[in-house]
Amino acid sequence: MNLQEYFLELSHIEELGKDLYEKFSESCSDKLKPVVLAFSQEEAKHQQLMLDLSVRKGLSEEKTDKEIESILNQQIDHITINGRNLDINSEKDFFQFALQLEKNSIDIYTTQLNAYEKESNEYKTFENITKEERKHMLFILDRLYKLK
Repeated sequence: MNLQEYFLELSHIEELGKDLYEKFSESCSDKLKPVVLAFSQEEAKHQQLMLDLSVRKGLSEEKTDKEIESILNQQIDHITINGRNLDINSEKDFFQFALQLEKNSIDIYTTQLNAYEKESNEYKTFENITKEERKHMLFILDRLYKLK
């Protein structure tokens, strides 16, 4: 997989996450709705960042490494396989699914950091995305703890 394809796949994954959060916002409690919609908006922002990265010159000649492709494929499998069976009306089921979604995203973006110099804009972009995904994960863990 070349880097352009990789960034387009990441954009698609972020879009799927955005759509899931939007769908969940339609059935979740009024208390959760603003947070879930904020997550959706952040995923939309990440989607656009990946689209912006995908149009840079020379990406079709650069290949991704096998580790990052493996993590990306895990995320795609999680969304397509487990997402089909997700009970969107169950907070517990939704948050268990979303927890893995966020964990996989953190793995993807943390691994991607290794491809850039720490002072580069790309590094800072992926570092910020990773921080946002960690915030999502912490919120989800808290919600799951409260649901027990």
